[in-house]
Amino acid sequence: MATAEVLDIAQLSTFCSLPQSSVQALLDAPTANLVRTLLQNIATKAGEFEEARSVKLKSSVELENAVRGGDAKNRLLKSSVDKALKESADLRQKLQDEGKIQAWGFFCAVTHLLQNKPELHWRPNCNP
Repeated sequence: MATAEVLDIAQLSTFCSLPQSSVQALLDAPTANLVRTLLQNIATKAGEFEEARSVKLKSSVELENAVRGGDAKNRLLKSSVDKALKESADLRQKLQDEGKIQAWGFFCAVTHLLQNKPELHWRPNCNP
């Protein structure tokens, strides 16, 4: 028969969980019992396929949710890091400004002290 040459009997036999002789008998001289068995096995495989497709869809949805959740966490953490960096830079600048103010205050105090007590003035010894 021409259709038997086109069909892979071994593959059909494996897929339908039938012996190769039964698949060959279906091609050569189908009986109601062989057709029923074939259709039952195909229905079982169709159920397995639907279940696998359902699991795949569920996994895809879970993966998408995990990716979105990860992206949201990433944005949140990046925002926290940026905020902490800005706060750190602000505190560093404030500390520098306070240091300048303290240094300026010290300079003013020393200048005032030197202006009010001439005996404390530093006079370089220019004569050798």
